[in-house]
Amino acid sequence: MTKILLVTFCTLLTSFLWSVDFIYLDSINGKDLESRSTIIQDESGTGYLLTSDDKVRNMSHRIRLNEKMETLEWYFEEGEDRIRIERKGDVLCVTGLRDGKDITMDCPIDNAPWYASMDTGLSFFSKTQDKEVEFWTISPEELKTWKMIAKKKGTETWKAGEVSDTALRVQVSASGIPALFFSMNFLMRQSDGLRLRFEGKTGGPGSPKMISNFVRME
Repeated sequence: MTKILLVTFCTLLTSFLWSVDFIYLDSINGKDLESRSTIIQDESGTGYLLTSDDKVRNMSHRIRLNEKMETLEWYFEEGEDRIRIERKGDVLCVTGLRDGKDITMDCPIDNAPWYASMDTGLSFFSKTQDKEVEFWTISPEELKTWKMIAKKKGTETWKAGEVSDTALRVQVSASGIPALFFSMNFLMRQSDGLRLRFEGKTGGPGSPKMISNFVRME
């Protein structure tokens, strides 16, 4: 099964129109780690492939996106685990290997978008006239779905050294009662929707706080 999952994403890398790398500095409990994400546009010009290495959790990700930066497919590796999640209508279909065992499960959702990468999903949202958007996420640890809501909270100035940008603040929380226990803040560059800063938890309640700032683009 692992070989099949890998082939799915290797074929996506065979042709593309352009690619760009985004470098961030992630600070957790006083420790700084540099992270890198790469976005590749496919030859059709309507889809994208996001690849990233999460040094905080020691995970690697391959995320296939549509033209609205909504997730279509997410493949990640963590240790010996190999998980593939694909959206089929209003169902997230999970297959792969976890703890040495094959898993297959379906997670029903509704027609709201799915953002395996909040950065890219919120980038598209920040450039729309919408004041808020509901979307789905799925936790890689529990493989549990969560309905989230993102709200625009006005603009402010983001500074890093001698560089400054006008940024849109976007607050993200779980939809409904869980919002009392979980929220995150993003600063998205107003000109193009690039994520400049993130403040929130690395996971659920009780997990360490992380602050992540944009460093450069390559």
